Amino acid sequence: NNNNNKREGRQLSAEETDFVNIRKTFQKHTFANYIGVDPNHVDERDIPIIGIASSGGGYRAMIGLLGYIKAMKKTQIWDCIMYLAGISGSCWTIATYYSSLAQACPSRLERHFESKLNIHWANLSNFFHQLVSTPQHSRIMLQGIVQRAYQRGGDLSLADIFGTLIGSTLLLPAVFPKQQQLKCNYLSKQSQFLHDGAEPMPIYSS
Repeated sequence: NNNNNKREGRQLSAEETDFVNIRKTFQKHTFANYIGVDPNHVDERDIPIIGIASSGGGYRAMIGLLGYIKAMKKTQIWDCIMYLAGISGSCWTIATYYSSLAQACPSRLERHFESKLNIHWANLSNFFHQLVSTPQHSRIMLQGIVQRAYQRGGDLSLADIFGTLIGSTLLLPAVFPKQQQLKCNYLSKQSQFLHDGAEPMPIYSS
């Protein structure tokens, strides 16, 4: 897309700076309780910026990060975190957590994984069954790889095919009534979970 702009520089963007400020306001009471002081004695500028980095490792990393998120939510450590970064399998968790499927809720994410992970991602019979189930499924499942092929002049790699299979496994609901519209899980839509500072900002690493 020739309309895309790339920002260069060492400073945070204005949007990220605003997020950090909003997130610190949200964190103030939890951080004060964690260190055992009155929230009125906490200056938001003194709240440390904490990031969590989760490793790759396929389904092992994906399920492992879900467990960590649940534990951090339960202990309220989650509300002290500014950034959540991942690579490979951990990114699958992050992408699904911030999607319409889980809606930034660990319990929803756990139920979704339970409903989807009983079938291997490379099960082509299941893939084609979903592909032909409705025109919406076909569009959602093939949209990414078609765009990729267009960008690269028709060339596709094994990684592109793998991404399509993983995406159709994780980023579609297990059961979806035909009368409802399937929603594309664009990364840009994840901002709806960040605007009030209630969730850490995700960072996807390669």
